[in-house]
Amino acid sequence: MSRRAGFALCTALAVVVLCILGTWQMQRLFWKEALIADMVAGHEAAPVAPGPRVSEWARVRLSGEWLAVDPVIIGPVALSGRTGWYVVSPLVLTTGDMIFVNRGWLADRNLAKRAVGKVEGMVGVLRRPGPLGMFSPPNEPAKNQWFRVTPAELAKALGITNAAPYWVDAMVVSGGAGLTPVGTLRLPPNNHLQYAVTWYAFALTAAVIGVIFWIRNK
Repeated sequence: MSRRAGFALCTALAVVVLCILGTWQMQRLFWKEALIADMVAGHEAAPVAPGPRVSEWARVRLSGEWLAVDPVIIGPVALSGRTGWYVVSPLVLTTGDMIFVNRGWLADRNLAKRAVGKVEGMVGVLRRPGPLGMFSPPNEPAKNQWFRVTPAELAKALGITNAAPYWVDAMVVSGGAGLTPVGTLRLPPNNHLQYAVTWYAFALTAAVIGVIFWIRNK
């Protein structure tokens, strides 16, 4: 293969890869825009009773009593540039069902306290567990190490049989000092359009360089 043809082949491959990366970022853009729209809609809607048909990010209202067990500490989790922990406790609803509640974020896990007493009309955001990310470590229940909220695993570890398959991020602090509520609206950054334009610009640049090289090396 000639030097000219080899360079053309490498350039074509680079352009294809860069375009694929740009298209992937556009797909991420559409996904992120839909996610943000769901989050905003959920926070703007009136709170409803939790249930299997309630969509993620919807606000729900909870009443019940905290189960008398120590909280599960999830993390480490970054919040506003700081590293801390989620404090998750099971709440027995007035219906008899049980739901895990992320009571908030705490900078020092040793300060986490057991939630006790009754809850009346607490508002939070319904969340559902997603697939494990490529770089996310799995939970290790045997070592009591939890990196993400997974109601089914938490229920099994605590011996709970009637736990809901979703959980609630509380919008107000409940059952402990020093907690920062995590149910408030915090929209994720959305820079995917910028990334897509960058990848497409790289692809265009590579194509132009390839054409110039091809013409000058006849």
